[in-house]
Amino acid sequence: MEQTLAPFLSFILLYKYAALFGAVFVSNIIFVLPSNILILVSGVFTGTGYLNFYWSLFFVVAANTLGDFLFYRLARRYPQIVDRRLKRQKFVALERLKKFMQSSAGPTIIIAHCGGAFTVVVSLLSGLAEIPWPKFICYAIIGNVLMDFILLYSGFVLGLNWEQASGIVNVVSIVITVVMVAVFGYKALAKNRKQAS
Repeated sequence: MEQTLAPFLSFILLYKYAALFGAVFVSNIIFVLPSNILILVSGVFTGTGYLNFYWSLFFVVAANTLGDFLFYRLARRYPQIVDRRLKRQKFVALERLKKFMQSSAGPTIIIAHCGGAFTVVVSLLSGLAEIPWPKFICYAIIGNVLMDFILLYSGFVLGLNWEQASGIVNVVSIVITVVMVAVFGYKALAKNRKQAS
């Protein structure tokens, strides 16, 4: 993990907020490293006074939201391509998931941003479900502000002990992901039972 983070951290030390924005954006779209850990470490820089906490939060939220919007627009612009690829990845209940997104977009988008692992899938589903973009952006910003604030503040408080928290961040992300899967599954099963009767 440290070898993967080192170039990004050096880049942030040299170019500050532009590098922070770029590194978080790149980690969102090509998954080079977990952006949660990168944001946590950036919180350490805010604790030392090298970066301003609120400017860091602004640029991190902007980068995450731009990455979310990129996947959302991809699904809106090329729905047949995204639809085909998701079906190839065994998303057999894709139509039900689209309907679920239409009925409960807000909580789903916000919770997905707190977990991290589902962000790309939820952004794609939001685009496929044709959630209006202002609504999507609003919910994505709320979710990003919540999670990014927690991560930056944790890094700020923990300082050089951030590595101890990185494991906790990963566990929390996994728990939220499992909860999301359970909620999606439960809602889909409940809807199937309701339609069957």
